[in-house]
Amino acid sequence: MQIDRPPAECAQLIAQTAAWPDEKDKEAVRRWSDLYKRKFECVRLTEAGWSPIEKAAEQGREVRRATFQDGRLAFRIPAVALERTRDGAVWIRLSINRPARVFSARLPPESWTRLTAHDEDARRPVAARTWEGPGLPPLGCHGWSVTVEGAEAKRSWRQDLSECTADPDSPAFAYAYELASIAIDHISECAAAKAKAESQGHGPQEPVRGLIYCAGRFAPRTFENP
Repeated sequence: MQIDRPPAECAQLIAQTAAWPDEKDKEAVRRWSDLYKRKFECVRLTEAGWSPIEKAAEQGREVRRATFQDGRLAFRIPAVALERTRDGAVWIRLSINRPARVFSARLPPESWTRLTAHDEDARRPVAARTWEGPGLPPLGCHGWSVTVEGAEAKRSWRQDLSECTADPDSPAFAYAYELASIAIDHISECAAAKAKAESQGHGPQEPVRGLIYCAGRFAPRTFENP
């Protein structure tokens, strides 16, 4: 199996975005915003222990991945990756604690086939969410966010979604939650977490709650500690 190599520039990007720009300097705000997006992506990949999805595609890998954030940035939620290796083996993996722990399980080959049958739906542009009034999300919207991405045949794809701006019932959200469900269903270390999530009834995000409980830690994100 190919080895993931997360980006190496996170510390530099964190330092470059530590101070807020002058709001009156539009160019400075634009540069800061660009750097902040790069920092956020760098941290996301580093916490998961992943190469960028484009690199995975260049390596000829077959992988589907999802990362989640709750609306209040209260939890560090394990990242999920489903991969079919060159020998046809299918693995599900959870990356925990940046990623000091990786839980994994080997799955039947049909697990890959069932999920990827919905690739086209997951990649389709998602309709914007409609709200009463002017059509903007209400102040204080704390919807779930997800990045779902895939690599196959030297190509990659990606969707970045937030429940505050995108239809939460879209196939892309369902695809990401299905990845979480596969992990919770098959990784033995998460059996108790799955039962706890099911007993509390969290709706569509139930498998993601299972990921949180399986991680066994609560660590809020902040601007200083993204």
